[in-house]
Amino acid sequence: MRLLCLVLLAVPLLAQEPKATPSGIKLEMLAEGKPGTAPKPGDRVKVNYTGWRPDGTKFGSSLDDGRPLEFVLGVGMMIEGWEEVLPLMDVGAKAKFVVPAALAYGAAGHAGAKIPPNADLTYEVEVLDVVKGRPLPDFRAGDASKQKTTESGFKFEVMGEGSGEGLKATDVVELRCTVWTPEGKLVFNSAALGSSITGEAHAVRITRPGEKFFPEALLLMKPGGTYRLEVPPALCWGETKLLPRLGPNTPTVWQIDVLRTIRFVPLDPEKTKKTESGLEYQVIEEGTGANPGPSGGVAVHYTGWLEDGTEFDSSHRSGRPARFMLSQVIKGWTEGLQLMKEGSTLRFRIPTELAYGDRPPTPKIPPNAALVFEITLLRVQ
Repeated sequence: MRLLCLVLLAVPLLAQEPKATPSGIKLEMLAEGKPGTAPKPGDRVKVNYTGWRPDGTKFGSSLDDGRPLEFVLGVGMMIEGWEEVLPLMDVGAKAKFVVPAALAYGAAGHAGAKIPPNADLTYEVEVLDVVKGRPLPDFRAGDASKQKTTESGFKFEVMGEGSGEGLKATDVVELRCTVWTPEGKLVFNSAALGSSITGEAHAVRITRPGEKFFPEALLLMKPGGTYRLEVPPALCWGETKLLPRLGPNTPTVWQIDVLRTIRFVPLDPEKTKKTESGLEYQVIEEGTGANPGPSGGVAVHYTGWLEDGTEFDSSHRSGRPARFMLSQVIKGWTEGLQLMKEGSTLRFRIPTELAYGDRPPTPKIPPNAALVFEITLLRVQ
């Protein structure tokens, strides 16, 4: 009898009867996770999953790929069915659920995965890990008394005034962007890219075709400011369907946070530490993720200057992060990056013996020069 009771008590922890959510997803919890660890919008989630078409054939599996799936929740990276179910699952939880076509790939289907139009999809998902991220901004209606309409036709509103001079066309800027439909449905947040958006103000872009209103809009902004824009389709993505949740010829509402302009700033002696090798560093922003190992791979954004403030290289100008193994770079970078966690930004002064010595790779760097770098560690790979 005692053994029977133990078995009966264990059954609810392993599986529950499928329940329908308000949107129509049929959800069956196969295993519970650690209470209080469910992801929220903006968090980075790691899962294993398998997906099946309506006829029972499998169209994808991270288990088959040998690599878990990672994504940021709530920023438009995943189908709406997943965005609804994942906040109901704690770390360690496993669930099986059926997503109606309207919350999956709809009438378009998915040619690459051979998912037919109007297909209900079945998934089995296990949540492996959740890394807390920055909370996503809330949608809010525009304030007509504060809005101005530009000559090109978009509406511009200052939500939070920045400081200093307005942006110039050649300034290298760092931005965060969130995009909604006019009804308030979130379709994009820059967290989906794994980093903030950077580039010269006159050329910065999110998508390959670019956003036509950006150059005009950014010149109306200041570092540290937050701005709301209502953008007609002709000034953004027009007839092109670039985002899964946004149809062609759809107006968009933007919130743009101008985090800063990236300029040379010497290390602050009062905040600077020095290692035994002579590497000097100052923590600009602490991260919370993983540390890379001495031979690991990373993705970073960086800018490098001579000590007189002359810039010689920057990934920010192109807007494309640099990816490499720590064994492939100068000694100062190999040592310095191991002091960092994902999400952190540090400023370094690298003495010549840890940099390029008397054999610099470019005429922009003189022989035997100490170098200053600001590095943001985006991902440990």
